[in-house]
Amino acid sequence: MPAPDVAAHSDPIGRRIRSARRRPLFTAAELPQTSLGVSELEALLPHREPMRLVDAVHGFDEGTGRAWGMRRIAADDRGFDGHFPGNPVYPGVLLVEAVGQLSLVAAAMRRGETGSIAVRLTRVIEAAFVAEVGPECDLTLLCDPVEDDGYVLTSIGQALVGDVIACACAFEAMWLEED
Repeated sequence: MPAPDVAAHSDPIGRRIRSARRRPLFTAAELPQTSLGVSELEALLPHREPMRLVDAVHGFDEGTGRAWGMRRIAADDRGFDGHFPGNPVYPGVLLVEAVGQLSLVAAAMRRGETGSIAVRLTRVIEAAFVAEVGPECDLTLLCDPVEDDGYVLTSIGQALVGDVIACACAFEAMWLEED
C-alpha cells in the first residue's frame, strides 16, 4: 500500500477545496446586497459574449472580498456545442472560468477599480467537478479570495445549481501592468 500524501493534507487551499466539494463556502444571505448587471460587469471585465460568463453580481462584502453572482445557462449556450451530443453537459473549464470572472470582479470592486481590468489566468490550482450542469439552469457563483498582493490574486470559488455544488476550484490570476 502506498504511503499517504502528507503534503496534500497539509495544504490549506487543498483542504478548503475538499470541504467546498461538500458544502457551500458561505451563503448568499451572509453578504451585503449589491446589484451589478451586464453593463457594470463589462465596464470591469475584459470579456464579452460569448465569453462573459457572469450575468449579475448580487452580493459583495468589501471587508472579506467575498461575492456571489449568477449565470443563466441556456439550452443554446455555445458551451454545449458538440459536448456530449444527446446528453449535453456544460464544460467544467467554463465553470472554472465563470467563477474566475466573478472573483476578478470582486477583487476589482475591493480595489476601487472603475475601468476594465487587465489580468491573465496563471494557474488553476485545483478543480473538482462534483455534479453535471445541463441546459436551462441558473448557476449560483461564489468566490472567496485567499490573497491579493497586488501582483497575484488567489481565490477559491464554487458553481452551484440550486443547493447542489457542481464545481469547486482554486486559481491564481496575475494583474498586468497598464501601459
